Amino acid sequence: TTTNEDHAQLKLVNDAKVKPDIVFVGILKWCKSEAMKCLSKEKWKPQEENIQWVLTVPAIWDETAKGLMRQWAQQAKIWSPSTPSQLIIALEPECASIAMMLEMENNPNKVQFQKGDCYMMMDLGAGTADMVCHEITGPFEVKEMIASFGGPWGSSYIDQDVLKIFDEFFGKDDMQKFRKEYRSAYLDLLFNIEKSKCRFFQNEEIDGTNNIQIPSEFYNFTKNKIKELKVSISNCKYQNESGFDSVNIFIYSYCFFFFFFFFFV
Repeated sequence: TTTNEDHAQLKLVNDAKVKPDIVFVGILKWCKSEAMKCLSKEKWKPQEENIQWVLTVPAIWDETAKGLMRQWAQQAKIWSPSTPSQLIIALEPECASIAMMLEMENNPNKVQFQKGDCYMMMDLGAGTADMVCHEITGPFEVKEMIASFGGPWGSSYIDQDVLKIFDEFFGKDDMQKFRKEYRSAYLDLLFNIEKSKCRFFQNEEIDGTNNIQIPSEFYNFTKNKIKELKVSISNCKYQNESGFDSVNIFIYSYCFFFFFFFFFV
């Protein structure tokens, strides 16, 4: 997010643009509502002013971005300036560092850090990669060795590369048309790409293949282009780059799903 009004807009799936405060405030209101529901289920109804909220942000965020998050949290009625300690803006890798220490405390028979030990914590997320370097100075106490750092190197770039393959197979114009006309199905496709990526290394035996489930709407949108698709696959420029020799497409006429098997070698 940037304070430049010309760029301070988010682009939606249908290419419409919306101001970021509308999105972030709405999300924070939803998060607060869900949290209060969970507390209610546990028969616990604390006064809202007694709740301290922690919002985690990437380490690469500057003070301007953190200030905007604090402002949006106030609009979502998560905190009030009269109680500034009610909201903590925490760096994601530093929270991961705390979680690691808790894991060690709960598992004393496993590897333990000693006072003076140094480590680098790498938080490799979807959008960013964030790192911190700490030295253990005491129980749940660390000293920052260098400032937190990172960059926009998250795994979402894998998703973008897969979408480029879809553009290559089906045509960029048709993919844009599908995105605009079938927004919900397009979001399902993005979610399925993400799921496929996350489970890639879950199998004990990796055979070099992975599958992406395709929404039925996408099958109906492209079913008249099977012949063209075969030609596109045979001429796909990504084959030599990714190392796969072929792409197998299985079309299930009853359930209207088909799967792409990409070879990541």
